[in-house]
Amino acid sequence: MMRKPKDGSAKPFNRMNIIIRSLGLLLLLTLLSFHFVSGLYAKYQSGSMSGGGAAIAAGGSVAVLEHQAYFDTNAYCYQLNKEVLVTNNTYDVLVPGMDIEKDPFIRLTGDNDVSYTLYLEVAPTRPDILSYKMTEQWKSSDYFPAQHGGKVYVFQSPVRPHEKRDIADLLDNGEIHIKEELKDKHNPPENGEPFRVDMYAYLVQMD
Repeated sequence: MMRKPKDGSAKPFNRMNIIIRSLGLLLLLTLLSFHFVSGLYAKYQSGSMSGGGAAIAAGGSVAVLEHQAYFDTNAYCYQLNKEVLVTNNTYDVLVPGMDIEKDPFIRLTGDNDVSYTLYLEVAPTRPDILSYKMTEQWKSSDYFPAQHGGKVYVFQSPVRPHEKRDIADLLDNGEIHIKEELKDKHNPPENGEPFRVDMYAYLVQMD
């Protein structure tokens, strides 16, 4: 038998009402949790591609640049055109044992209000035929997952708020090396197949 309240209104307080109110509370908590997680995710994943890099946090801008490379047929090696900047170079000639001058640098241009950790992903299109070494200011890292199947390194100094500068000296000796093992008759060089060494920079907002 339903009990009437003192004000005369009839508000059944039965099991169905309890279930409905519980479901409503559960839905509200779910929406709040989704909003919090989405905001946290956006904090680290907002941003878009810019030149050779990607900003993985709002407020920062980063690009990987280098000077244009061309093959000098007289010197039989690659030279750099210091007058032209590009986001990457494609190498059409592959010579076993060759050292190729490569001078990539990271340009920070964003007006960020927070500090970032800077990551660099190096993804050669033909990792089997070349080797490279990073300078001491870059350490191998598994914290930030590779986005392009390459190897990720972390810069040892944080990017401070409103910091605008170029970070150079990425590659040790400023070069990549074509493996001499390609001279082996069982693994001949494919001199006509172009290759690249793609580099992607990422800014990840610090906690």
